[in-house]
Amino acid sequence: MNILLYMAKTILRVLRIIMALLLLGSCGENSNKAYSGEHPELYSVAINSLLGAKGYAVSEIRFSSTAKIVEEDEYGRQLFFYFENKSVSTYSLLISQKSDDEYVYFYPDYNFISIPEGEQLDTGLLVTSEKNFEPEDIEKLKRENDWNQEINLDKCVKVEIVHQKKEGPVKGKQLKDFYEQAFGDAAYADYKSYTCFFISDEYGRAIYLGTGTSHADYKYVVMLFQPDGSYDDRGLMGLSDTQKYQSALREFKELNDWNVEPVD
Repeated sequence: MNILLYMAKTILRVLRIIMALLLLGSCGENSNKAYSGEHPELYSVAINSLLGAKGYAVSEIRFSSTAKIVEEDEYGRQLFFYFENKSVSTYSLLISQKSDDEYVYFYPDYNFISIPEGEQLDTGLLVTSEKNFEPEDIEKLKRENDWNQEINLDKCVKVEIVHQKKEGPVKGKQLKDFYEQAFGDAAYADYKSYTCFFISDEYGRAIYLGTGTSHADYKYVVMLFQPDGSYDDRGLMGLSDTQKYQSALREFKELNDWNVEPVD
């Protein structure tokens, strides 16, 4: 009996290791990751603004995200709608300040608003889905992004225009250990358990979104690694609201010295 129990525990450990390797690599999916839509500049804004965004989704079939220009101001800013069938920032409106052949520019932290899926949203009519956002929220988004004012690049961050999200700098044991610390017994609970790289700062800090299932409920955490790959309790934040997390994310980054040069 002791031998059978030992064998069962060993098999369970092996299965957990295999699942960790499969699920922690790149948002839990291994299909073609390239964005295939018409607006790579808008896609590049979205994947650097929305937690968990990567440009495609897989359910019964794989499909690319929807990026649709809704409105432009007199200086060329673009208000656009973005959707890729995710639980975090499910349907989003974002503002891009400007773009050129290589880079796209946008304001950090408050350049988007998101709403969850609901009965009022007809997913078969995504081209008109921006009408489901509250008008006052859209106007606030425009004010915070200086709509119809002259472009101020000093307030912007810029990112390279890409067709595929880059892999994060943290891999293997460090990512696995922090994920397990964050989720405990909920780690690798089902096939929807995963980590997804979000962004890095100028000095090599990296943020990931982690997802797991606890008591049949999905749980989301934001994990921040220091430039050397280390982490501590400051680098872990539970995501209590999957649509309105802009202020919480900004405070989390400030707490962890985001874009501040490390002190030797």
